[in-house]
Amino acid sequence: MRARIRSGVAVAAGATIVIGLLASVASAGANVAIADGSFTANPGFVADATDATNPAIGATGQVHLVVNGGDGGKSIVTLHVAGLPSNRSFASHLHRDSCAAAFGGPHYQAPDPANPAAANADADHEVWLDFATNASGRGSSNAAVSFQVLSGFRSVIVHQGAHTLTGGTAGQRLACLDFGI
Repeated sequence: MRARIRSGVAVAAGATIVIGLLASVASAGANVAIADGSFTANPGFVADATDATNPAIGATGQVHLVVNGGDGGKSIVTLHVAGLPSNRSFASHLHRDSCAAAFGGPHYQAPDPANPAAANADADHEVWLDFATNASGRGSSNAAVSFQVLSGFRSVIVHQGAHTLTGGTAGQRLACLDFGI
């Protein structure tokens, strides 16, 4: 795990709580994945009426994923972003693949042994991480889902849309952050 020193009592206190929580969950047998770094801007971005240039260029992020095999198998995902336009909302999701594979591939969906080809694009079967940025261009989100995110290379994608619409539609992909579990 890579540590960062940041100023501000609230950030330090929040980081201490998250690290303590992750350490206690990890010691209980859960899988923990952490990613921290620069988002990869979508090389296929197309200028449109919303954005003349990709607003995620230079954005950074942190993703924390905790997968608990007990309690019926639950997952908690936390996303923190910086370097985005201020006072704006973005849709964001956990995606099935790494950034190198079709820029994250499809949304990650809850494994359904009875119907592995099921397309359940809703907040009960996917990890939706929509967020709004503050005046400094920072934002955060978290999702607790009732399924285990399976091990593998995954990514979090920030979309152009202000929020996820029915059926999982979220607008053009802006940026991708890889992590593995």
